[in-house]
Amino acid sequence: MTTISIVPSFEQTQHSSEILPKQSCEISKVFHIIMIIITGLATIGAVITSVITGILPLLSICSLAIPLLLISIFLLRRSCLQTKTPTRTDIKSFPKSLPPLIEINENTKHTKILEQYGEVITDWNSLPGIFGETTPSLLNKAWKIKHSKTALFATTGVIYSPRVHCCCNLLIALENNTSISNLDALNIFCEIPTIQEGQCISIPWKNSDGSSNKKKLGLPNFLGFIQGPDPESHNHHPVVAFALAQTAYTNCLNEAVNQGADMIQVPLISTAPPQLSQNPQEAASWKSAIQTGLVAALAKFATSNPETIMNVVVVSSPGLGLPL
Repeated sequence: MTTISIVPSFEQTQHSSEILPKQSCEISKVFHIIMIIITGLATIGAVITSVITGILPLLSICSLAIPLLLISIFLLRRSCLQTKTPTRTDIKSFPKSLPPLIEINENTKHTKILEQYGEVITDWNSLPGIFGETTPSLLNKAWKIKHSKTALFATTGVIYSPRVHCCCNLLIALENNTSISNLDALNIFCEIPTIQEGQCISIPWKNSDGSSNKKKLGLPNFLGFIQGPDPESHNHHPVVAFALAQTAYTNCLNEAVNQGADMIQVPLISTAPPQLSQNPQEAASWKSAIQTGLVAALAKFATSNPETIMNVVVVSSPGLGLPL
């Protein structure tokens, strides 16, 4: 069983940064208290001795000891006040609350991850650069990953054309299988690459006339290829589905970042009806593991890159229902 943990990376740094100020505060307080006690005892002893003996030099010692006592008290009070001030100036930049650590494996439902890390978005216009669906339908859903600039869209339609109308730098990734036989419908020219399971690569979008889509609002600038696991060759095992799906989608997200894209449109890989097992339970377990791998990759990306704008659109073919 493959298990991963998703946890914000800055917490350990924040905790470790608090240890040093606390230790130095305690040492400083102890040091000043010792100084006050010694100075106080010396002052009292000198006063009593000078009164009894009448020796003037002792009075001079008293005149020096009393200011030292007052200075020590002042320093002790100042050091305590300083410890109340945060030692890190960027503490406000961190989120006030974060999802707790969650263990994820192939048996974890993707809905549980989304409940933990995401919040449902009903108004797409509230997201930066998002205007809505290009062909509005009743089948769509969107989430924003908490404490990040990552959004997830689930919709249906044709993977070849943009499903979300936005002011974005778009990368459309196609599954590297028979679906690419319809590349003519995209009016593009490219050579189909050979890639391994879990890989995702991309190339600049090139129309059949040699032109690109630069400065064309809503049209893709990059064409990606993603390779999912083959269910039959892996005996429909959900552990393999989860691990390779997570790897493939992680690679696609990294590819989008490398290309400067802030929107990526991908299919739910390895879940086409002809690919799935004839056994309904086996088919359901495999598809669920693919969904979990996708959402786990997205959640991990969002928590690791909270300031990176990334919109992920997952598309399923018409008639198959929402991919998530």
